[in-house]
Amino acid sequence: MSLLSFLTRRRQRRAVRLYNGGHEALGSYDFESALKIGRELRKLRYSGAYEIEGLAFIGLDRHEDAVRVLREGLALAPAAWPNWLLLGSCLSDLERYSEALVAYDRAYACDGADRPAVDLNRAIVAVRQKDYAAALRLLDGLQCENREMELRAIVHRVDALRGAGREAEAEELATRTLTNESEGGDDIGSIACNLGEMRLARGEDVRTFAIDFWRRTRHAPLLALIRDARPMRSDRAHYFRLLLHGTRFYQSVDVVADSPEEALTFVTELEPEHVVIDEATAIEPRPHDRKGVYRMTGRTYYEET
Repeated sequence: MSLLSFLTRRRQRRAVRLYNGGHEALGSYDFESALKIGRELRKLRYSGAYEIEGLAFIGLDRHEDAVRVLREGLALAPAAWPNWLLLGSCLSDLERYSEALVAYDRAYACDGADRPAVDLNRAIVAVRQKDYAAALRLLDGLQCENREMELRAIVHRVDALRGAGREAEAEELATRTLTNESEGGDDIGSIACNLGEMRLARGEDVRTFAIDFWRRTRHAPLLALIRDARPMRSDRAHYFRLLLHGTRFYQSVDVVADSPEEALTFVTELEPEHVVIDEATAIEPRPHDRKGVYRMTGRTYYEET
């Protein structure tokens, strides 16, 4: 083996290790580390650098930066269909739907493209544009490759059915899905949120239902459903940021309440375990907002010494 061939292979192996490490950082929400890995991959001229950086910017809610980085990568590697798909998703999130559809078309045209994934994202754009008939046509023809994709398709089918005024069908589909598969992440949480909103609109008490699925999924929009299920406002209410201390962990929570003490009661309704307030900061008055929890971060654990 020539020295040049040896060095090239060694660089490729290092790039693959870095690329896998980038996905590990993304999976643990360490987006800054993922950006650093993406920059290292750029130095190695590895096309996966742009995917890693794009996903990291999305995680940091910096979609414009993600669009910029992905376009840079696609200018160098226009056959990288995952980056076209990711670019389309970013543009869709930015409500730049025409550009998103062009990106999906480019992804679809690439050799080896995951065409069902592209069609699912086209359906999401149709839902966001309120073209519910088009969304349902796309979803009807979708060949789901796994249960994860099936659940994602169900999320958007429920959205489309509700948008089209076919609430009975949406509710039946959501109920059947949650009966068969009630554990999961954001997709199950989104289906539960949709179902809870439909039941709440009929005057049903959905607070226990919403809290139950929030505990199972940690799907953030369920917090709004929980607040809506027991609407309370107060002229004395403030938006509080609490730093909570539990058994070997810290956690930050944002709550609208009259006092830090009342805020803590809203938190323990969701997570009934012993915590104390380490710090409480009143950010601003919120007399017109519904009281309850608005944001709850993950826990930061530590080892006692």
